[in-house]
Amino acid sequence: MTQIPEGIFKAYDIRGTYPDQLNEEMVPQIVRAFIKLLKRDFKGMRSLKVVVGRDMRLSSPAIHKEAVNAFLESGVDVIDLGLVDTPSVYFATTHYKVDGGMQITASHNPQEYNGLKFVRTTDRGFIKVGKGIGMEEIKEWAMNDSGSEFFSKGELTVIKTEELLEAEVKASAELADLEFKETLDLKPFKIVADAANAMAAVYMNVLFTHIPGEIARMNFELDGTFPSHPADPLIPENIVDIQKRVKEEKADVGLAPDGDGDRLMIIDEKGEMVKPAVITALVAKEILKKYKGEKILFDIRYIYTPKKIVEENGGEPILTRVGHALIS
Repeated sequence: MTQIPEGIFKAYDIRGTYPDQLNEEMVPQIVRAFIKLLKRDFKGMRSLKVVVGRDMRLSSPAIHKEAVNAFLESGVDVIDLGLVDTPSVYFATTHYKVDGGMQITASHNPQEYNGLKFVRTTDRGFIKVGKGIGMEEIKEWAMNDSGSEFFSKGELTVIKTEELLEAEVKASAELADLEFKETLDLKPFKIVADAANAMAAVYMNVLFTHIPGEIARMNFELDGTFPSHPADPLIPENIVDIQKRVKEEKADVGLAPDGDGDRLMIIDEKGEMVKPAVITALVAKEILKKYKGEKILFDIRYIYTPKKIVEENGGEPILTRVGHALIS
C-alpha cells in the first residue's frame, strides 16, 4: 500500500505538488476508492463505464496511464478522451451516458502541481464529487487502500477528441437556442482570447470555427510549463497582456479562461475586467426569459447585483456556498 498524504484531499478535488504529494503510484488506490463510490450509487452488480481526460501538464501522461490501467484492471470500461478541458469531461459523462468521469488537472495552480477531479451520475443526476458529497469517502478508502476490487478486465475505447468537441459545441448552441450549423447565427464580433498555453485552447479552437467575426488567439500552444504566464485569470498581472491586446485591436471582448477551462474572465472593449456578479446577473436574466419564475443559484461572493436582477425578472434567488461542487 502506498502512503497518501491526507492534505491532498480538498473541498472540490484532489490536488498536490508532483511527485512528493501526488504521483502515479498513489493513483490506483484513489481510482479504486472512486470505483467503490460509483458502485455504492447503484443497486446490484453491473459493469461500470467512465470517461477519463487529462491536461497538458508534464506529469499528466504518467498519471493518466496509471489511472486508465487502474480502471481497466478493476473491471471498469474506459472511454479515453485524451487532451481535453474539464467542462468537456463533464459533458462527455452525460453525452456518452457513463457512470462517472475523471479529469487529470491542477486547474489554475502552478506547473509543479497536478490533481484529480471526479464526477458521477446518480439517481439525483450529475454530481461533482466534493466535500460532503463523496470526497470524505474517497479519502478514507484511498488512504486505507480499501477501494473496490473486481476480477475481470474492462474495455478501453479511445475517441477522436474533435468529434467530442463538435458534439459539445452543438449541445451548447442548442442550450442557447441557436441552430447548429457551420457558422452560428450570431452578431460578428472581434474577439481576443488568451488560453495561457492551457486546455481551453482545445475547445476554443473548435468553437471558433462556428463563430462569425475575427478571432485573435494568444498563447494557444499547449505547454505544461506555462511560458506566457500562470493560468489564473483572477490574478490581475495574468490578464495584463490580454487587456492591452483588446485595446490595441479595438476588440469587442476578451476571453481569459483558467488552466482547465472551467472558469472564464471576460474583458470588455475598454480593457477592463467584467465583474463576475455582472455576468451572473446577465446570464440569470436570459435564463428567466425562458424559464419564468425559476430558482437561480449564486454563491455568497456575488450577492447584490444578481439578487436584484433575479427578483426584478421574476425569479427566486438562492444563496449557496462557494464552489459549484457544493451546490446540491
